[in-house]
Formats: sequence, structure tokens, C-alpha cells
Amino acid sequence: MPSGHATTAITLTYVLIALFPRYRWVWIGLGFTLAVSRVMVNAHYVSDIIAGSAIAIVVGEAADVDVSA
Repeated sequence: MPSGHATTAITLTYVLIALFPRYRWVWIGLGFTLAVSRVMVNAHYVSDIIAGSAIAIVVGEAADVDVSA
């Protein structure tokens, strides 16, 4: 079962990168940390995190919208 937390974290990372590209590495680091924390607390397997992240990446790419003013 894909991790909903990982999916949400990576999707939020995509949105924050679109809104604040200057802090791209901060958002990536935070999203990665939250996703990996699910494994560290034994809430999910690594495969669940990979599946949740893959879903988020597909949705993020599909919904990529230009937010520049």
C-alpha cells in the first residue's frame, strides 16, 4: 500500500518548488526527510515510500502549472 504521507510530502514539495524555486533544495530535503521518517518509525516499508513518491511525481508532472505572474 503506497504511503499517503510520502505522497503528500512529495506533492507538497512539487508545489513549493513551483512557488519558491529559490529554496528548491530545502523543499526537497524536507520532503525526503518526511518520507524517510515513515520507514524509520516502522510505519511503512521502503517499497511503500517509493510507490507513494512515484504517484506524487506522476501527479506533480501531470498538474505542472506555470505559477509565474
